[in-house]
Amino acid sequence: MKVGDDLEANETTSLLSNNGLEDNETLKNAGGNDDHNCHGTTNSVLHGEGLLSKDDPTSSGEAKKETNARPTVEQFYFPPINPTIQAYYRFTVTPLTPFAALHTRPLDGPMSLQEDNSKGDCNVHPSTVSGLLRRSAVLPSHGTDPSGRWILVSVGARSGWARKHQFAPVSKSSPSNGYLDPPRDSMQLEKNTVGFTLVEKFRARDGWMGNQVFLLNGKLMFGSDAPLFFFTNFLIGFGLAVYFFVILPHLYHLERINQQPNTQNPLQWTTHSLTIFSTSILAIMTISLLWVCALTDPGILPPISCPVKIPVPTLHKPSSSDDQSGGDSNYSGARSHCHPSVQIGGPLGYRYCSTCNIFRPPRAKHCNSCNVCVSKFDHHCPWMGNCIGSRNHRYFFGFLVCVTSLTIVVTLTCIRIFIQTVRDLELGEFGGNQRENHSVSHLVYQCIKSEPTAVIFSFFTLLFAWSLASLTCFHGLIISLAQTTNERVRGVYEALENPANQGCIRNWLEAICSKIPQSRIPRDFSEIVDCQSGRANRDGHHEGEFLGETVYNSIEAAEAVSAAVVKCNGIVYTE
Repeated sequence: MKVGDDLEANETTSLLSNNGLEDNETLKNAGGNDDHNCHGTTNSVLHGEGLLSKDDPTSSGEAKKETNARPTVEQFYFPPINPTIQAYYRFTVTPLTPFAALHTRPLDGPMSLQEDNSKGDCNVHPSTVSGLLRRSAVLPSHGTDPSGRWILVSVGARSGWARKHQFAPVSKSSPSNGYLDPPRDSMQLEKNTVGFTLVEKFRARDGWMGNQVFLLNGKLMFGSDAPLFFFTNFLIGFGLAVYFFVILPHLYHLERINQQPNTQNPLQWTTHSLTIFSTSILAIMTISLLWVCALTDPGILPPISCPVKIPVPTLHKPSSSDDQSGGDSNYSGARSHCHPSVQIGGPLGYRYCSTCNIFRPPRAKHCNSCNVCVSKFDHHCPWMGNCIGSRNHRYFFGFLVCVTSLTIVVTLTCIRIFIQTVRDLELGEFGGNQRENHSVSHLVYQCIKSEPTAVIFSFFTLLFAWSLASLTCFHGLIISLAQTTNERVRGVYEALENPANQGCIRNWLEAICSKIPQSRIPRDFSEIVDCQSGRANRDGHHEGEFLGETVYNSIEAAEAVSAAVVKCNGIVYTE
């Protein structure tokens, strides 16, 4: 695929690996514009995710409410912005088929590169491979070749021709035309070569192109580093267990020994309600915010899986017919969010992502770990297992504040044990009833020898508290300056003015108290996607009217995408 000049070099996709070869001209955008660095270009902004039909007499209040709703799984996999999707096909990884090769052209049939090599040779040809699919997935199909034996599938901006599963391979002894009827024996289907099977229904998580980890059949979606997230839970849980079941009981014992007889004063530390209450509350809030941040959509910008390259945003003024109809898609509610000018390219402009096939907003970035573009991308946190973006940064900052406060309280408790032990050693509580004079080094050594668990635990908690406090202060700084970690590290605003900076107080109010942007992905990926219903809702016809896939035509596909862009009033995501 041809990549824009402003594309970051480190963007890759893990679902479909490319061998570095250029795609054939058939897969290139017909009439697409490669000038991504032009300035002063304007475009209306895509924001809403509800589905509106021009034939639906919906009032303006109901329309606004609908456009702010999260998309259903059918709206997500059959979006009005991508009318080229005709069907979905499933590929399953097996020991005999560990991967599927996608080709720039069918290997046989009238669209093959060389008719001499269209005799059913199913070996991988390096000169025609556009990518390798290395995991089980459900991919969209945009049409077939004239023989009906091959389908054009895509993963984001990467496309390739794949063989249908229901067609048997053509052997060398087959007729010279390269065509073969589908096998009638079911056992012959099982022994077929690598192929894709048509599906009318599939679970939403099976069609997801990112590297996220799904649990409970898709009800829970974690980031790509889900194992590290659970390891973080283990570290916090183990530390709390040691604190509540080892450190606090031991300190209670020490304070009870040193309590003066016939006094009504409570124990100084462990029986103080503020210490126990604050530690428990901080522990609960730390665990809760950790899970909320990990399970919250960071602001994923849905990719557009299409063989047609999405055109550069241009200003589209809605016609009178569009105004009367109230919009023709789920993106029509974006008119109130139109920007007077949208810059393309540069550090503050919209940039094309050749992996997701979208123009991402200025502060968005493609995460190589999660393989998705994230709005207002801050960083990818491996300990959280998820990206930190526009929708979960406040939860991440709250987690930092709580876990830092918790480690400080735990460290102070361990220091309290250390101090109490030193006093006991000075008073000779462990060596006799008479006071002994010891050097500082000797007292420290005796303290470590007497309380090894508390000393070692306090050493690690002190290191964690120091690093977490530094990280918390850093995020407090970037919130005050209305920046992200990615922008701060790259030094974006060293020579440029930050348009998002509204002053320290307003920046904090915006970061903590502003409304969280609506998610652009479905809420539950365990739901079943009905392809017939999805096509009917997108195309405006009744279920059952789909007559099957058509032969792919690059010019017609480009025209369909361009028409969808006009109807949707733009394809650019907001921040």
